[in-house]
Order: sequence, then C-alpha cells, then structure tokens
Amino acid sequence: MNQIKNINLTKKIKLNSTNFNTPNLKLPPITNKINTPNIEELTFDDTLEDKKFPKITSDNYIVQGITTTDNEILISAYTNELNDLGQKQNSKIYIYNKETNDFKGEILLNNNAHVGGLAIDKENNILYVTGNNGKINTYSYNNIIRNLKYVDKIDLNYEYLSDCIIPNNISVADLTQVGTASTICLKDKYLYVATFSGTKNGELVKLKLNYSNNEITTKSVSSPIDIPK
Repeated sequence: MNQIKNINLTKKIKLNSTNFNTPNLKLPPITNKINTPNIEELTFDDTLEDKKFPKITSDNYIVQGITTTDNEILISAYTNELNDLGQKQNSKIYIYNKETNDFKGEILLNNNAHVGGLAIDKENNILYVTGNNGKINTYSYNNIIRNLKYVDKIDLNYEYLSDCIIPNNISVADLTQVGTASTICLKDKYLYVATFSGTKNGELVKLKLNYSNNEITTKSVSSPIDIPK
C-alpha cells in the first residue's frame, strides 16, 4: 500500500451494524459476477468522530488500516525506520478505548508489512491483518487483550506470546496478477481482499472462510475483479 501522509482521523465517519470496517468507497461498475456486499454502504463508526491518535505519529509510524470492536479502536501502522541491525522495523497495531479514546496498548507484529487492512471476526475473536507477499495473517484477539492487561506493549516476536499467533495458509499471491494484499473486509464469513499496484489495476478477491480443528482455511469463490487504478 502506498505511504499515507498527513492523515486526518478527525473526519466524520460512520459504521454500519456489522462493525466490519471498510472505507466509504464508490467503485466503478463491476461486470464480473460476484456476490459482494454493498461497499457504498460500508462506512466507519461514528464514535471515531473528532478522535486524534498522536502516539502513532510521535513513534514515526504511518497509519494504514482501522477497525473497531465493541470496546476498542484498532489502528495498523508501519514505519520506514530501521532497527539496530539496519533492518526495517516491524509494523504495529495501536489499541485505544472506543469511548474515552485512552491509549490501551500496542502490538509489535512479527512482520514489517504495510498492514493496509485489518478486520475483526467478533464471533471467533480472530484478528485478520494483511501481510507481506499476498499473505493474510491471523491473531487471537482474546489472547492479545489478555496479555495487554499487564503491560501496554506486547512483542509477538517472543516465543511466550506464540499463542497470540494463529497459523494459516491464507494468501492471494496465486489468485491475483498483482499478488499483494492491500486491504481487507470481513462480512458473513467471507473475506474480501483487495490488491494494489502502482502500475496496473488492483483486484478484489472473495474468499470463503472455514474454521475446523483449530485451523483456518479459505476457498476462492470468484474470479478476481479488476479495480481501475
């Protein structure tokens, strides 16, 4: 996902009853047959109106994705800053109290992806976050919140926090020409993944989610839809 600068999170935004957050986008007419939600009706939560999140910019991180639970606001961000080994620092998810806007904690992820999209499966308490090379990473939100009761920052690169990471093979790398995962939306046990490219059209893929034996699997249920750049 392209670097986003000077993001104004004070713009009035609203959310439909699903609480699965997708920007209020107006897409061009779609000719391929795909049963997608009405994206024009998917908007952000109005409780985000006039909220500001200064800690993210003070950390030199760049805002990418946003979603909400019943009680929290989650914002994903990446940075171009390097660590002591000269490697790009890993991305983060910042968590704020939805009512008071108080900072609750941050998650240092186990990758340095642009994390352009994130979504919560509230029924199963699973956090979906776009990763590198077309992958969608999954995390146990229950376990994350449990660990944040004692500290205000957790680093998922530590072994003792491995129960926060849910292994999966979800990827759109082989399903699209672009092969990246830029943003996502979750609705009715379907995962909608959009790709981004600076030189060609993006694509939208619909994946059916299946939870079985503590594993998450997906099945593509449509051909990718072109999204003109």
